[in-house]
Amino acid sequence: FFFFFFFFFFDSAVHGLTFNVLKLLMEADPQLFDECSAQSRIDEDAEVAADDTRVQRWQALQDIHDAANNNMSSGA
Repeated sequence: FFFFFFFFFFDSAVHGLTFNVLKLLMEADPQLFDECSAQSRIDEDAEVAADDTRVQRWQALQDIHDAANNNMSSGA
């Protein structure tokens, strides 16, 4: 989560401040930071997988719709 925002902003001042916050969080509780970072990566991967599944399902529905319309057009 934090890594996304770190690379999202282009302003060097924001980069510096974000890096400082990340450093503080890492130093305050390294184990918690690592656990949260790992969980964030897992969540992001799950979100990407869910998005891929959603796209595939919509494509399958579109294919069914198109096939049904083609059958109706050729049968008429």
